[in-house]
Amino acid sequence: MSTMGGLTAHGAKKRIRQAQEVVLRLANIEKPVVAAVRGPVAGIGWSLALASDIIIASETANFHQSFSKIGLVPDGGAVFFLRQILGSYRAKELVYTARRTEAKEALAMGLVNKVVPDAELEAVAHELVTQLAAGPAFALSVTKRMFKSLEIPSLDNFLDTEAWAQSLSLLTEDHQEGGQAFKEKRAPKFKGR
Repeated sequence: MSTMGGLTAHGAKKRIRQAQEVVLRLANIEKPVVAAVRGPVAGIGWSLALASDIIIASETANFHQSFSKIGLVPDGGAVFFLRQILGSYRAKELVYTARRTEAKEALAMGLVNKVVPDAELEAVAHELVTQLAAGPAFALSVTKRMFKSLEIPSLDNFLDTEAWAQSLSLLTEDHQEGGQAFKEKRAPKFKGR
């Protein structure tokens, strides 16, 4: 089994699955989950937001999947969620290019439900959470389950494929170069291996 820096593909996959468990648990909470986001939302942080049912963003929020810049694949179910929300073509463009998406564009694309002034984020989120908490808990729970029944393949099956892909990507020279370039604040020179 290949190793890079003492990390094996099996060890990497085990660590990745542990991190994915947080996203899976969040996505599987029976009641609606509201995410309130501000500032940069990247990597697994974006996946955690996407695992929620409703996302409220402040005007300062921006979103990006920067994994391609460091020779890795997106984690936390990002590909799964982005494809569900945007469809394949738009999701691929965001993931492949690692471009930053500002809050207003994210709203226009359907990636967030609402954009509010930074100072109002907590109040708006709290108001929505209070409304949902006062609602019919059983009906909301069953409705959430109905939405989940439409996810094919399932998030859990997808996360297993993601863990395999990420564990292999972690062992590549391209990832080592991408990580080093990120630390040195320079463009990486990938070799495809």
